[in-house]
Amino acid sequence: MSDSKLLKKIQDYFCMVNGIYLSCLTKKDGVMTEVCQCNDKWKSMLTFIGEEKYEKLILRLSDCRVENLIDEPLDKDYIRLYGLIVRVDNTHDIYWIIAAVIDEQMSNDERNLLPDGIIITSEARLNRTIEFLETMTRQLLITKRDEDAANEALSLIRKSDEEIKKQFHMLEAINSVIKLLEMDGSFTDMAQKALESAVTTIKLTGAFIIRKNVDGMHLDVIVSYGRKPFDTISITEVPFFTGKPYIISSDSVMPEKFRLFMEKQAMRAAIFQPVNIDNRTQMYVCFFDEKDDRSWEKYDVKFLNDTKRVIQSILTKKITTNSLAGSYASLEAILENSGCGIYVADMSKSEILYMNNYCKQLLSNIIEQNKLEKYIFSHTAESRSFTEVYVTEEDKWFDIHRTGIAWVDGRKVQLVTMYDITQKKRYQQRIENQANNDFLTGLYNRMRCEQDLAKFIDDSVKNDTRGAMIYIDLDDFKHINDGLGHQYGDVLLKAISHSLTQVKGIENHCYRMGGDEFIVIVTGSSVDRLESIINDIQQIFVRPWFLKGEDYYCTISAGVAFFPTDASTVEDVIRRADIALFNAKKEGKNRIEFYNEGIDGTSTKRLDLEKYMRKATMNECDEFTVYFQPIINVKGGGCLCRCRGSCQMEFSNHGLYKSG
Repeated sequence: MSDSKLLKKIQDYFCMVNGIYLSCLTKKDGVMTEVCQCNDKWKSMLTFIGEEKYEKLILRLSDCRVENLIDEPLDKDYIRLYGLIVRVDNTHDIYWIIAAVIDEQMSNDERNLLPDGIIITSEARLNRTIEFLETMTRQLLITKRDEDAANEALSLIRKSDEEIKKQFHMLEAINSVIKLLEMDGSFTDMAQKALESAVTTIKLTGAFIIRKNVDGMHLDVIVSYGRKPFDTISITEVPFFTGKPYIISSDSVMPEKFRLFMEKQAMRAAIFQPVNIDNRTQMYVCFFDEKDDRSWEKYDVKFLNDTKRVIQSILTKKITTNSLAGSYASLEAILENSGCGIYVADMSKSEILYMNNYCKQLLSNIIEQNKLEKYIFSHTAESRSFTEVYVTEEDKWFDIHRTGIAWVDGRKVQLVTMYDITQKKRYQQRIENQANNDFLTGLYNRMRCEQDLAKFIDDSVKNDTRGAMIYIDLDDFKHINDGLGHQYGDVLLKAISHSLTQVKGIENHCYRMGGDEFIVIVTGSSVDRLESIINDIQQIFVRPWFLKGEDYYCTISAGVAFFPTDASTVEDVIRRADIALFNAKKEGKNRIEFYNEGIDGTSTKRLDLEKYMRKATMNECDEFTVYFQPIINVKGGGCLCRCRGSCQMEFSNHGLYKSG
């Protein structure tokens, strides 16, 4: 409820229409909206209420844990002061302060004492207003809660997607760098390609490799990509040529020697990595950026360290004349720190050549069950390079990428990377659940009902079968809501929903349409058991429901329509079942009626009459004529003792209707 201006606008209009005074508060934000109406009128009203009483009610609201409507007693019977608490899931709540002047509770003298402009209302109208205010506020809170949950889930999904994309981009880049191990060429050419990949992937200013000059007093840049800070520099000016790695972000606090070097070379962030041969530092690989906001992330550091490892492996390869073991050891060290599951398989020989430890953790259950080879070689042959796979044994979702590479010994193999996207998938399922399920009962909602019904109708038409829809309405549910409170009404709705899903044949086809209305769709072979299913539903309501320490009975009325015989569209099937439901209500409730064309005409006529009557009341009742028939007492001298009134309605399109 962050938009207090919109809330204030709705509140003022609500007060003007219903003749009350309102103010909205929350625990988190305090007063959300001031009392509507002008200040002078509210000050006059506050005089009648008493500021002490008003502040006392606010304290009672903040301390209340059970009640949802608090009545603050006042000295004057015709002044009412209430506190309304609306909560949803104990995470969102709103308090309303409601003040009203009750017309029928005032004497003429008290009415004359009211200041000019004070608005008044009736007892019945006030009760209806409070009930509607609670319903409207609850719906606003539910909408806000669902919006917050959806935004949170979407934010996490976007963050997860961005992280996966970044890691995958880096993995592709390091794969291209690893392929340099297979190439022939000079060390400087291959090292420059490795630096180019690093600079372009992470978007750095530049990178270079330095080594000691033969004089031992200077350092020379032998390879570079991007901006080259210098060609030769005195070893005394370089603080990092110590055999240790250094990571410096743009906001790092650094020693004075590093600060002077960085300023002179116009570097704001840098990573300096030693290249060791035979446990001696021969060179340094340096990556740097001149941007002010470069803060090295763990994936950046891993990627640049892997790039350094490849460069070191290239140098070792040249020194040891293409040592296969040295290349494999370097490659293994890189793949172990890649941040994702990786395995390499020879498809032609069904041989697993390599699997890093993280991949073993991801597939731990499969490994324990000795199903690893079966799993890998049943999926490795898939043609798609990108797939999302659910692995039942691990109860996890994986994003899998497959690519063909040449292994260190020259043979063609398949390299597979696996990212755990289970959390992302569960966020998606949570959003889908919020869109398709009723927040209170957990049943499918109206939108899902209409989607499923459309599919079932299409299937029945194509397969020349039929289905049935049962439209259920609880009889006199309002009495339980009003008598016990909405919280116990909600408890009853949850219990009924659970019982409906236990009926054989309709377990996954139960829907809450809103309020106390439910729909059950019967399809397939279950239609042959329709009579048994209806009987099972009725049996649910034979027993009492235990609410607030007592047993209460609740019955149902229901209407049944068949598709596609009674109707072949979603709207018509629901309408015909609703017509049958209305007929069940009209016949005395606690019964189930099947749709037929005979009741359709009666219901349509009733709906038309109701529609024309509503239009007439909005048109100053011009279509209504009232007649008074005198009743004469012939034994008492022919005097008029009383009269009988009757009302007739005459509409231009439908003629004359007489009252019964």
